[in-house]
Amino acid sequence: MGVIIRKIHTKKDGKSVWLRVSEEPPTMKNENPVDGYFFLRIGDETGDKVIRLSDEEALDLAQRILESYRKHVRLYERLEDESYKMYKMKSENDEEG
Repeated sequence: MGVIIRKIHTKKDGKSVWLRVSEEPPTMKNENPVDGYFFLRIGDETGDKVIRLSDEEALDLAQRILESYRKHVRLYERLEDESYKMYKMKSENDEEG
């Protein structure tokens, strides 16, 4: 089983929480292809929980994350523009007054 990503977060209390995404690629069994799966493993010191995703579910999840990321980037750019306009207005008012 190949690990695609492993992310470990240490909380303020010193305990760790982790997320691991791994895969089991498609294989051959009795001369027939067998589906592969993706696994999300979420855990801490008390144990792990595993979610098995089909290829379609993994693709849907990845697409949703990418779309959400694109929205974040667009929103951040708009907020940066707005922040610059506010800064510019404030500095112009400071020069006048």
